Amino acid sequence: MKRVSSVSLAIVLLIASACSAGSGTGEESAGNLSPETVARKAESSFGEFLDTHGGDRKAATERTAAYLKTLPGVKEVRVRGSDSLLVIMADGNELMVLLGRDRL
Repeated sequence: MKRVSSVSLAIVLLIASACSAGSGTGEESAGNLSPETVARKAESSFGEFLDTHGGDRKAATERTAAYLKTLPGVKEVRVRGSDSLLVIMADGNELMVLLGRDRL
């Protein structure tokens, strides 16, 4: 019985250490960004670029796409409209970002 409890304890500790490997900042441990982090960064940069370009949504969207391409884990960014982007992550997942709106 003592052997079973020590093996169980080892398994629990192994699982706990694997779970705590993340940074807790919304970024995955491999350096790839989570979809929530990408959307947050896109929204904040879009707002800045929109102010810089005097309200020109198309120019701000293109600048936001160029910015997102520099982030780790982002493979490709396609402009889908004056305020929407399709972000393709390095792991193959796709994220449609609607800029300037309160939704994902």
